[in-house]
Amino acid sequence: MPVVAVAGGTGGVGKTLVDVLTQEARHEIVVLTRKARENDAILDRAKQIEVDYSDIASLTQVLEEHKVSIVISALSLFEDEHSVSQLNLIKAAEDASSTRRFIPSEYSFIQTEDLLPLDPSIKYFLDAANQLRSSKTLQFTRVVPGFFMDYWGMPHVRTNIKPMAFGVDMQSCEAVIPGDGNDVICMTYTYDMAVFIARLLEVEQWEEFSVVVGDEVTFNQLVELGERIRGKFRLFYCSCSDSSIFWKVCVTNSTREEIQGGV
Repeated sequence: MPVVAVAGGTGGVGKTLVDVLTQEARHEIVVLTRKARENDAILDRAKQIEVDYSDIASLTQVLEEHKVSIVISALSLFEDEHSVSQLNLIKAAEDASSTRRFIPSEYSFIQTEDLLPLDPSIKYFLDAANQLRSSKTLQFTRVVPGFFMDYWGMPHVRTNIKPMAFGVDMQSCEAVIPGDGNDVICMTYTYDMAVFIARLLEVEQWEEFSVVVGDEVTFNQLVELGERIRGKFRLFYCSCSDSSIFWKVCVTNSTREEIQGGV
């Protein structure tokens, strides 16, 4: 049975992947984690391996020792140290004789350099993609689900990610809307994305981008849906030239640690 390593498998996205992949039982799943083994109903179905992401040689040894053929990274990428961890993991996967495929941690939109002024952390996604493009041994794909639908269904939807509000905050009945609110956004439920990734593992050749779309909706439609359930919302519109305001204001009710733990 092929072995798949999920790096960051104790976090929100990683745990969702472990949950789906272990239930499908088409692969042996190992979880790469910085910390000691966690007692958890989902994680207990996989082998947890404590690793040091600063040590490329030891990472390579772990991948070879467990005959890992595919690495799925679900590492949080919020600062330089996190990015270096993933880049080291990519190098280790290149060096490991057993490893041939890699899915980097991204799970967002198609990221391009022109978006860097809006979100400098996009650099971490681009650095990983550039390193993977230059690899002579690894096949890779970048999974593009858009927004996670879970955020607008909490606390009533099954999810492993932490609460966060993007634009439309269902709990506080407030919304910060970029432009006129009629631009279409794509979103996917995390468990649907995990099933999509499980199917990707069976595909022989990967494209650079693997796109999954659960639904398409405008911010205005999302507000309309929220008001139908929760009552009237307070609305704040920001122009495209002030779009940075959207990103500063829309993430609410979450500490930095909570955000990192939920990805």
